[in-house]
Amino acid sequence: MNKRFIGRLSLLIGLACALVLSLSTATLYAAAVGQVISSPENGWQRYDDRYVKSTMARGKDNAYYQSTGTSTKEVGKNIKFQFYGSNIRLLTYSSTKDHATEVSVKIDGVPYKYSEAYDAKTLTLVFEKTGLEKGLHDVIIESVQSGKFTSLDAIDIDDDGYIVPMNTPAQLKAASGDAQAILSWNEIEEATGYTVYFGTEAGKYTDEVSVTKDAYGNYVIPGLTNGTTYYFVVTATVNGVESERSMEASTTPQAEVAGEAVLNVTIAEDTVKVGDAFKAAISLDHVSDIYAEDFKIKYDTERFEYMGFDEVEGFKVYNTTTDENGHIRFIVASQGEQYGITGEKVFLNLNFKAKAVGSGDVDALYCRIANTTIEWDLEGDACGSDTVTVELADIQDVNHSGEYTLVDLAIDGYYFGRAAADTDTINHSADQIVDGNVNDDDLVYIVNQMLSNTNYAPNLL
Repeated sequence: MNKRFIGRLSLLIGLACALVLSLSTATLYAAAVGQVISSPENGWQRYDDRYVKSTMARGKDNAYYQSTGTSTKEVGKNIKFQFYGSNIRLLTYSSTKDHATEVSVKIDGVPYKYSEAYDAKTLTLVFEKTGLEKGLHDVIIESVQSGKFTSLDAIDIDDDGYIVPMNTPAQLKAASGDAQAILSWNEIEEATGYTVYFGTEAGKYTDEVSVTKDAYGNYVIPGLTNGTTYYFVVTATVNGVESERSMEASTTPQAEVAGEAVLNVTIAEDTVKVGDAFKAAISLDHVSDIYAEDFKIKYDTERFEYMGFDEVEGFKVYNTTTDENGHIRFIVASQGEQYGITGEKVFLNLNFKAKAVGSGDVDALYCRIANTTIEWDLEGDACGSDTVTVELADIQDVNHSGEYTLVDLAIDGYYFGRAAADTDTINHSADQIVDGNVNDDDLVYIVNQMLSNTNYAPNLL
């Protein structure tokens, strides 16, 4: 056999073996549920069960990770914690003899099931969920099988994530008012009170205030300076011990705008010609720090044709808009803190085309708006409207398109022999020579206008 061929064959075999070995190694280090993971794999980090809140018993044993583990045989006992990241693994001491074959876990309210009945013993991977949206997630593990152990020894999460320390307030939000800030955060059930720290520089807090255990939902800090940005963190006190500080939130108080919040519909023109395009500007007025709007408009379908919308920089329509016999719903959100609406601001433009003579309206039927804390409805006169009058175009062709084409001739052919009063006088001017009837004189006039229309396609051939 040719030596060169043998050499090439050996090289190919070597490469294939290396590939198989590489794949085997990759598989070896990608742990599966039911396997022991003595230390966190690449891309993961490990937390002890001491970071969780639990109604289960916490015991000490050198067999556990960092010598502590949490467990119960009682149905309804649970473990709660929060983590920031997109991936999570639960590890525990497992056994086919006395550990539950079914355990309930909810992540952000979404239920899952897993088993602890494995022979693998200490630090067995019993549950894994990957691909969550990067962010803060609530986890609740609950015992649902009587007489069998439900337990937790350690938690693995993304290596760039973190677990919120026990009893630390989470999801702190800050909204602005007139010379004040409105704060909210997640309740810590065992807390006897909270402390709010704040200042005008991120990470530096020059003031603090102690608040009651019921203040977490809507706490107001008065006496602030309008136009100045303030930064806040919150701690909880449980059994006389103050927790670690929450994540920081900020807001900029603003002076109240006189008057009630209004959704305005504004058409710049008072009159338009048939065939003209015009816009209806949608704006909010007398508001502060509004970041989302949900509203529906109604327009006169007899006189207007809806031609779509133009987005305004910093604002985006996020629903699929469907024209339902002149009714259209829009759900709009700001794209960044700098695009919150304070005072008055146009955030969307609707495009229309005039198609028939007469006065028509564009009305806002309802509107709901929201800041980062609450949402509410605008009702009655707070939902505005505007009117525009449509007049005949300077060239009064039959279908009011602004020029004479074969369609105009077809319409008069349809009406031939009728009195002008018996035609659709709103949408059509069939009586072109204005003698009260539609007859040959009208059709001859239309044909002559067609022949002189340089935009009529057959005249360009």
